[in-house]
Amino acid sequence: MKTLLLAVSIGFLSLSEPAHAGVLFAFSNTHSAQVLTINGTDTFNTATSEFTPHIRNQGWWSATASGHNIIDNYVVGSFEGETFNNFFTFDLASLDHAATSATLTIQTAGTTTSGLPVTYSLWDVSTSAAVLSFNTGPSAAIFTDLGSGTNYATIGVGPYPSPLVITLNAAAIADINQAAGGFFSIGGTLTPSTPAIPEPGTLVLSGLALIGLAAKFRRRVR
Repeated sequence: MKTLLLAVSIGFLSLSEPAHAGVLFAFSNTHSAQVLTINGTDTFNTATSEFTPHIRNQGWWSATASGHNIIDNYVVGSFEGETFNNFFTFDLASLDHAATSATLTIQTAGTTTSGLPVTYSLWDVSTSAAVLSFNTGPSAAIFTDLGSGTNYATIGVGPYPSPLVITLNAAAIADINQAAGGFFSIGGTLTPSTPAIPEPGTLVLSGLALIGLAAKFRRRVR
């Protein structure tokens, strides 16, 4: 905890330093359900068929950090030497016709990042939905699964939109059709874009959010 707070303090003092790729959705509204919209009208969300009651089928995995399956915060990126990939799972049991288009809508109210712009990418997932939702980690295998394989979308993030709406590509549409009648999961990764020098106000907001993130991680370890 002291190390995390020290890092934040350094961020306040070093206003002239360029920003580095950090984390997105670090302060996510974990009670909101993320939405998969198919053909513009059919909606599916992460609150349907929850594996853990009242916990959305969303979250993160790390190769080195341990999570908890009662926390559905979907942090992604790098923070204090740890890297996180996130996921979203949708129950497509009621999908009874072919998908021709799809978008993923991620609620971003109350979120932050320590270094825009960044690149956010979505990937196919082979880990079963039940195993994925039990995100007690760490798991290098699941972490890798969430960030490799078939790419569904890649977008630049900055300035930060709310909500973040991502159009999925043809590969994602094909996998959605194959998953119809069951669960469909999407993995996410964050990579740095060209570093930028943030405004002082942006650093202050990011610092406050990172303090909150540090406290959340500390509670998670207990």
